[in-house]
Amino acid sequence: MFCSIIVWQFLPTMAKATKCLWQTSSPQTTVRCSSSSTPPARQLANYTPSSWDYDCRLLSLDDISHDTHDQLRARSFDKLKAGVRERLMVASRGHDQPAKLRLVDTLQRLGIAYHFDDEISNILTTIHSAKPHQWSCDDDDGDDVASAALRFRLLRESGFPVLFPAGGGRILPLVKKLGFARDRLMECYHYATGIMWEPTLGACREVLAKVIYLAVQLDDVYDVYGTLDELILFTNAIRRWEESPDERLPEYMKALYTIMYNTSCEVAENVLKQHGFDARHVLQKLWHDVTESYLVEAKWHHGNHKPTLQEYLDNGSAELERGDVPSSIAIHMSENNSGEKESRDAMEDLIMDAWKSINIEAFEHYKFSRHFAKSCVNLARISHCVYQDGDGFGEPDYQKKKQIKELFLEPINSEK
Repeated sequence: MFCSIIVWQFLPTMAKATKCLWQTSSPQTTVRCSSSSTPPARQLANYTPSSWDYDCRLLSLDDISHDTHDQLRARSFDKLKAGVRERLMVASRGHDQPAKLRLVDTLQRLGIAYHFDDEISNILTTIHSAKPHQWSCDDDDGDDVASAALRFRLLRESGFPVLFPAGGGRILPLVKKLGFARDRLMECYHYATGIMWEPTLGACREVLAKVIYLAVQLDDVYDVYGTLDELILFTNAIRRWEESPDERLPEYMKALYTIMYNTSCEVAENVLKQHGFDARHVLQKLWHDVTESYLVEAKWHHGNHKPTLQEYLDNGSAELERGDVPSSIAIHMSENNSGEKESRDAMEDLIMDAWKSINIEAFEHYKFSRHFAKSCVNLARISHCVYQDGDGFGEPDYQKKKQIKELFLEPINSEK
């Protein structure tokens, strides 16, 4: 159940982890319209547009270029693939079963196993059909034990493939519907990859990116655009969790609610089919916990309440950038009559303490699977990465954009 349910287990943590560092203030714009039915006054965050042109930049990745450079590069890749394919065929004819396993595992970890599906399938078939005496698993031999574990994992993955239908096709229309919110689809996928990078977790990674994107949209609805009355209605709608959204909700909230509901139903249905566990209540509760936390922040803002540092940390922090609730550093400065550097150092100490707790819980006192523990640590890592030296979601800088381009958009130079 790991790949499906872990997405929602991360959601409350992400709501807190993605709002913990200092951010500078930026101008606000108040929109007021005058008509016979006066719309409510709203604030806008003046987010920079998305750095990624979905119609041109991303779709162009599927185009076949015919220039000389790309032809040479394609021939180079074909040569490399032919070399790997030959090595797989030689391994398939051999009798060194652990070596075969290590080769398949290496290709999967490099994310290139899909180029050699037939060859890998043949290898795993021969390994599966191997007689017991062909495996000398001595409990006193660490290498043999590791090979046995690797054999079990690779065969299990081959026999039970991840089939989760997790297309992100409904996300792009939401981007247009919520024009006030951050358009950070690529950044969300980068974030999800930092949590689950393994090639075998591709479907899970796609769902996680989708959930992170929805959480970002929710954050902007509660922190920026929604009126308090609308936010209370929306939070109550999440609590009731009905198929059709509350008719009193504005259209932009209905669109967001519908995608949240349908995404959750897809995940719950998949979990039920694969594992026989009804996860609907769990998923609904996690969405409700997140929206309740966001609503607390919204009430702080609309009521001009300045939370204590402990209140701020307990509920998950809010951002200074939009002028709604002071950041942890600003709160610490106010409570302790200290300067910015002293308060920043104090927050860095809290971060280091948090890292110590994370490592202890993940590797010494962990109660869940090792995979889950590693993913939780990865969540903290990618949060630290994205928010280190700036806001990787609100205002991604050159370095953040460069990371995404090199990871997902630019081809690997095989000549290096």
